[in-house]
Amino acid sequence: MRLGKWKMRVAQAKCIVQIAKYPQHHREGLFCERMWDGWLCWEETPAGITTHMDCPDYFPDFDTTEKAEKHCEANGTWELTADMNDTLTNYSMCYAFTAEKMKHAFRMFYLAISGHTFSLTALVASMVIFLLFKSLSCQRVTMHKHMFMTYILNSIGVLVYLTLVVPNNDYVNSDPVSCKVLNCINNYLMLCNYFWMLCEGIFLHRLLVVNVFNAGKTLKWYYLLGWGSPVLPTIAHAIARVKIFNDSCWMSMETALVYIIHGPIMGALTINFFILLHILYVLVKKIRNDGHHDVLRYLKAVKATLVLVPLLGIQFVIFPWRPHTKTLALVYDYVMHFLSHFQGFFVAVIYCFYNSAVQEVVMRRVQVFRTRWNQRREGYALRRQNYNMLLAALAAAAAATNADPDDIPDCICHRERRIRAAANNRRNNELEMNNNPEMMNNDDEELNDNDIQYEVEAEIEFRNGVEIHDIIPMEIFERE
Repeated sequence: MRLGKWKMRVAQAKCIVQIAKYPQHHREGLFCERMWDGWLCWEETPAGITTHMDCPDYFPDFDTTEKAEKHCEANGTWELTADMNDTLTNYSMCYAFTAEKMKHAFRMFYLAISGHTFSLTALVASMVIFLLFKSLSCQRVTMHKHMFMTYILNSIGVLVYLTLVVPNNDYVNSDPVSCKVLNCINNYLMLCNYFWMLCEGIFLHRLLVVNVFNAGKTLKWYYLLGWGSPVLPTIAHAIARVKIFNDSCWMSMETALVYIIHGPIMGALTINFFILLHILYVLVKKIRNDGHHDVLRYLKAVKATLVLVPLLGIQFVIFPWRPHTKTLALVYDYVMHFLSHFQGFFVAVIYCFYNSAVQEVVMRRVQVFRTRWNQRREGYALRRQNYNMLLAALAAAAAATNADPDDIPDCICHRERRIRAAANNRRNNELEMNNNPEMMNNDDEELNDNDIQYEVEAEIEFRNGVEIHDIIPMEIFERE
């Protein structure tokens, strides 16, 4: 509202100056005089004619693409209101499509939210890849990390601004300092995005053409350019807004002061574009001469950056020329919002996900993970098979304990030819003990040589509390 009142006062002052400076027309016929109706300045109009003007932009719900109209009566006076106290101006078309405009505004709002959310997700995933895979570490990847960090911080700042500031009209109308500080931070981070892209171009130029900074292996000059240079335009913009155009939260873009931010961005993009064109010329020349593999690799890197520069810079080129027709204005809004809010997603895709080196490293790690997973599954299946075999042996041994020796299956002790001989020896021993009681006093530990050696290996406790010791051949456990 403060901005709307300020615009209204400026328009009123201009209208008064125009009325005083230019005399009335001295032509034949009747004319309605120039006048200020409180919102618009109306020119002289012939009698009996209805004149039109663009709707003012003082209010958020006014559609500036629509027209306000004012009728000059046949007697050369402006049409009056019903109570005859003032001239009548029809502004109904200015807010006739307010509901439609609100829907469009909500679409743009959610497009911005989704764009920065997608960008933030893609950028964080890219940062994790660059930090996780040490084989990707190099100076250019380090610069990628810094540029990604600026986009991550910018997306976080914009999401905070869109969710906490924009919907809160009371907060915006109170015009707190914190709101303007957040605006400055977002402007600084947006500048950092494009200056780090300029650093990418200069770094490639240093590698392939000439050492610009002559910095050897250090990146301190790039840090100064990427993080330090945006400070000056940010401070200059803040001072200019305070002194010249101090609207609520500095939300309005309808001032030339925005070019304090957009100007350096366009300058960085233009310089970067010509640097990359020169690099491309040098690489193509080298390829024609020797066709080295390294040259082809650098050519891919330059092509990626060369595609990204116009993709992210076109929004600042078409920014001043918003169409006034509804359809074209709608297309303009969607294109501008899509390019503005999905920037981080484009950067992550082109610099990380589309990078062949990153794809190779990630696929190699995925293959290693699959191999280890398959080995674990096979090991688990083998252990499970052995466990099942052990359970089967225990069950068979338990059944053999209470069974008649003639009914014991051969598979229990795996000595098919000696099982029945062992059973016969036991019977003979029992008969001899019964016939000769003196043998009862002999040591029970003396066993016939033909018997099979057994050991007690497990216990099974039944519900009635009786414990049965299972006699299991040691060969089963040795085999396991």
